[in-house]
Amino acid sequence: MNAPRPTVEDLITLYGLEPMPLEGGLFRRTWAGPPRPDGRPTGSAITVLLSPADDQFSAMHRLPADEVWHFYLGDPVELVLLEPDGGSRVVVLGQDVLGGQHVQFTVTAGTWMGGRVVAGGQWALFGCTMAPGFSSEDYEGGDARALSAQYPEAAGLIEALCRPGVPLRHQSGSEGTIGRPAAMSVSSPRAETHRSGFPDLTGQTVLVTGASGGIGSAIAQRFAQAGAAVVVHGHSGKGRAEQLVAELTAQGHRALALSADLTDEAACRRLVADSAAWSGRLTGLVNCAGIQPVRQLAEMTTAEWRQVLDTNLVGAFACTQAAAPVLADCGGGSITHIASIEGRHPARNHAHYCSSKAALIMHARTAALEYGRRGIRVNTVSPGLIDRQGLQEEWPAGFHRWQKAAPLGRLGRAQDVADACVFLASPLASWISGHDLVVDGGVSSVPTW
Repeated sequence: MNAPRPTVEDLITLYGLEPMPLEGGLFRRTWAGPPRPDGRPTGSAITVLLSPADDQFSAMHRLPADEVWHFYLGDPVELVLLEPDGGSRVVVLGQDVLGGQHVQFTVTAGTWMGGRVVAGGQWALFGCTMAPGFSSEDYEGGDARALSAQYPEAAGLIEALCRPGVPLRHQSGSEGTIGRPAAMSVSSPRAETHRSGFPDLTGQTVLVTGASGGIGSAIAQRFAQAGAAVVVHGHSGKGRAEQLVAELTAQGHRALALSADLTDEAACRRLVADSAAWSGRLTGLVNCAGIQPVRQLAEMTTAEWRQVLDTNLVGAFACTQAAAPVLADCGGGSITHIASIEGRHPARNHAHYCSSKAALIMHARTAALEYGRRGIRVNTVSPGLIDRQGLQEEWPAGFHRWQKAAPLGRLGRAQDVADACVFLASPLASWISGHDLVVDGGVSSVPTW
């Protein structure tokens, strides 16, 4: 005698299912393993119910770890997959294994996924497991416009499996012991210092090199204000980096100070590895470390030339090379080099500096070309003259010449550069890569003849 087919209401009552925020469907967390040192569970499992009658589908999203889908009961499920290499496909979960359906399927880390009950179906019950376990900061929802541009052949499916107006990230601090969005990490609560309209980078971890300097410090602060966990790098300014971390932590942000000599390739690899180990992931890198000595070309020594290129260019190369596979393993991310408008326009007594910044701009473009298929965007920000304490007194003629020349009527601020970096790391820039964003108040637009 065949057992009666359960209804959606039967399943909700039997399993105690609740709405799944952001992604959609009904679910219950059925298991979470013991916590690891970083606070994340060793593994987790959920039971999920989808029913098209109630507009229940699994919205497009991606995770930084593999996720295994297990089909249990009901009608088949279409699982739409958008691969990091640019490909797309649809697999079907169901009981007709001889017809090509899957009772179990593993979605690899960084793959965009979304699911729905096949046309004509009533409901589907399945499970998902992860190891290490799911944490709310893992979830990254898909933007229909950005994904459709990247995967045009799947645009129709993407539109059907995205939720317009729904946030793409879980809010930090959401708690629970059963639900999938439960915050399983031990991070500090997000500080309530977001600027209105500032991109929300909750769940991201960003390494900022040279963060003990004026511009680097502002970049680290802006990322923290946007909700990201920040690794503040300093070498000669190690004390300032530690002070900045103390300030950010007191404000409720997550921050860590690390020191490394960026002219040492092995030190760059350790810096990236330690950054990822601290947070459990790494989604962004800002290469801000640099020096700007003044020397006439005729008097410049080979040692001085190499010092500038080693610091400004080789360090960014080594950190980028070390970070790329880590970002790819986390589903992709953003790398930004701090270049300069002197990478486009030469300046007297800065031959070594101009050359390093020009090379940095081209490095970013080639890195964008080679790393794009792994979900990594690489850009540069090229500032003009940035004001700092004592600049007007040290260089009065240049200060006033710049102020007069700038169409916007002022020198730049470190926060102007920081805002550009946060923008490039945010979902708002999801289709921007290989670009040099000039932040100079319009000076580069001024005719020179």
